[in-house]
Amino acid sequence: MSLIHRDSSGTPLYHRGNQTFPERIRKLVRRTKTRNRHPSDVIERELIRAKTNIQRISAFLVEVGIGTFPNATPPLYIRYFLLFDTGSDIIWTQCEDCRKPGNQCFNQTKPIFPNSRSASFRAVKCSDRLRLCRMETFTFGSTTAGRQESVREASSLVDIDELDSGNDGVVVGTVVADGPATTTNQRSFLVLHTEEGERRPRPELHLRFGFDIPQRRGLRATALLRYGDLSHYYLNLQGMSLGGRRLMIPKNYFVRNGTVRGSAIDSGSELSMFIGPAFVILKSSILNYFSGRPGFGPAPSMRGLEVCLTRPASVGFGQLPRIGFMFDEGAVLEVTPENSYVLGETSGFKHFCLGMLRSRDITILGALQQINQRIVYDTRAMRLYFGAEICQLNA
Repeated sequence: MSLIHRDSSGTPLYHRGNQTFPERIRKLVRRTKTRNRHPSDVIERELIRAKTNIQRISAFLVEVGIGTFPNATPPLYIRYFLLFDTGSDIIWTQCEDCRKPGNQCFNQTKPIFPNSRSASFRAVKCSDRLRLCRMETFTFGSTTAGRQESVREASSLVDIDELDSGNDGVVVGTVVADGPATTTNQRSFLVLHTEEGERRPRPELHLRFGFDIPQRRGLRATALLRYGDLSHYYLNLQGMSLGGRRLMIPKNYFVRNGTVRGSAIDSGSELSMFIGPAFVILKSSILNYFSGRPGFGPAPSMRGLEVCLTRPASVGFGQLPRIGFMFDEGAVLEVTPENSYVLGETSGFKHFCLGMLRSRDITILGALQQINQRIVYDTRAMRLYFGAEICQLNA
């Protein structure tokens, strides 16, 4: 299945106007903060009845065919763009039942899915929490030339309260989540850097399932954690490093408790976020790392990025320290400077900012920090495998 970044020219969300670099950064920060302002794992779905016009943010999209319409002109399904989101636990899209009395539909440009006309649409028993479940056929492109794959998956129809003011109704649901209503046990994907407004061709990325996942030696492994019905996958994050040196961040800052939601991995959050006390230590460590070095000094925050410093004109990514996420079993995901910082220039002064944000109650490993990594979710063994990879090759 092709995996498409929301800001690439291959999606209906592609912005064709000219945007300045600071504007792109501002949108990136805003989308990350908006996505995590109303996290799905604390929403009481049964209590949400308000009409919504827009929906949840995610960094990546997939195009899939839904349904089976035997009397239609091929293809025998309807194509939709759906969000790819490892931070959700349901597959969903609007269907015509939303027009029934007592229900609500949000605005979308694509016709609402006509479930009554699909030969493969079936009602199935669902968990009490999700309430409304249906079985349907999803069709998507295959890595085998000229082929398509179809799978039967349970999808859920729920009330949505997580909003994306930039969606404009062209993306109409969520797919490739994993939770009570999905059945796939393994998936793998590569995250490739893309610039909004970029016009040169991008290598095609694939979301792979099961036996289609390439076997790679040397991948690091850590446990995947789930907490009851909560939608995120969580990780046993134990510490952080800067420039290869472990930071003095207590482990309990990342552990789930009554007020802290733990440490999650989320392809839909474009930037990583750190719970406040951990972020303060990371911030002070970065400032101390550059303290006294010629040409480096505090700089104003840039479009929502809090940790910024001036830099000499000759300094680029190669002179900035790597940041490491340290998990149990000795697994370390080391993030390159290109995926840790944002370089900029204001009024002739060059600077850089940490491409990570402060959070109130959760730590999240986001999509930017997963760039050029192979990420493999084994949801049967509840293991996450990862390792550096040249994603342009898309092997």
